[in-house]
Amino acid sequence: MVWSDTDIQDVALNEEGKKLIAQRLRAALEDLTVVHGTVLHPYESMRVLSILDRGLPAEFMQALGLMVNKTNPLSVFFHALIDARLKQGQSVEVNGSPVLLKQVKEFNDLDKVTEELVAELDKLPYEYTVYIKLPLQDDLSLTTPFTLSDGLTIVRADDTLMASNTKTEDMQIRPGRPVPFAFAKSAYYLKCDIKGFIPDYFQTETLRRFIEIVKSLAGLGVASMLLERKNALSLPIENEEPIGVFSTGESVSARDHHLSREDSVYLRSLSVRKGLAAQSSFIYMLANLSQDSLPNSEEEAIDPILKLLSRAFIDSKDAENVRLAGQWYFDGLCSDHYSQKFVQFTSVLEILLGGGEEEGMVLTTLMANRCAYLIGYDHDKRREIASRFEEVYITRSRMLHQEDNIISVEDEHTLSELKTLCFQVILRELGLLPQRVVNRFASLLMGAESS
Repeated sequence: MVWSDTDIQDVALNEEGKKLIAQRLRAALEDLTVVHGTVLHPYESMRVLSILDRGLPAEFMQALGLMVNKTNPLSVFFHALIDARLKQGQSVEVNGSPVLLKQVKEFNDLDKVTEELVAELDKLPYEYTVYIKLPLQDDLSLTTPFTLSDGLTIVRADDTLMASNTKTEDMQIRPGRPVPFAFAKSAYYLKCDIKGFIPDYFQTETLRRFIEIVKSLAGLGVASMLLERKNALSLPIENEEPIGVFSTGESVSARDHHLSREDSVYLRSLSVRKGLAAQSSFIYMLANLSQDSLPNSEEEAIDPILKLLSRAFIDSKDAENVRLAGQWYFDGLCSDHYSQKFVQFTSVLEILLGGGEEEGMVLTTLMANRCAYLIGYDHDKRREIASRFEEVYITRSRMLHQEDNIISVEDEHTLSELKTLCFQVILRELGLLPQRVVNRFASLLMGAESS
């Protein structure tokens, strides 16, 4: 959910609200305990801090929730700030026994600590630059930075960028922990300037929004035939794909942020499609692009397709639907469960072709007709598409009631047809979006609600 041109400062608490938070936080600090030397007790601390999320103005809590956590934003916010202070100070003896937070040197003066923590609310939203490695071969000669949208670019790791990633001892690889983020020379990265709240060890709404952007871009990349999957059997994965989160003005990234293992496996299995230039005529036809100057090589073919994908990152409801469809398409590609794939791929069609009943027509028939007229180029093709569409939903309904994860050859063929419908509809919808002229996508990265 996004809200345009709105800042949490526009719904800031009055002094009475801040005083209430300070009183509750001061009381909670008395009871908090520290374990393993440098972290709050994970469950007990959230129970103690949970009182902070009660009885505050709904408008303020909603604004904070769009950045932090929709269920208990204030307790998560202060929990993260306290943990960060503990890690910076590291003045607790690790003797295996929990100690009260107020016994830690940096927290001896609870009145001062409370005042400083509450003051952090006035600094929101924080500003970050977030990176993730893209599945583009290092030997490509892509012109960078390539702007997908305001605040969203594809960059290449040169010496300057790599120098900005300063590792600390605490960020070294540890058994059982995700690999920390580090730039790889000459690799391509998605760079996102984003506002909100991203602490070291909590996945907040701000970070979730970035992950959704990554999945949308990857899904649209596959649907547009820019990317294809390599042989997944030869690609073992030991760690999740790390995400680099840099606070503005800092050279050390936040730790322990990464894609899920399932998403990481699929993202790392992608690469720029071989023979992309040869597919350009088909891609351009579906996306309604001019075929006057088709590319002659893979590298020539990448730029116009990236420009096509950039249309999905403008601030409009239609573009938002295409991004969401790309995200569901990516989830369907990642899933190993056949019934889930049917649900996720049909969700792509429902997002782009509409929902509900209109003029007495059932949903499936309505969407089948819309799909047929969107991608069918003659009457026979449209009838064929409508028939395939309804067959997909019959199979989907049956698969949802199937307990095991076994698929017949016939159902696998239907699933393949469903994937084909998805990428064709996505390409057509991308082509219908306007080219980026004035782009206000940066407001989406703050978590704003579009009108």
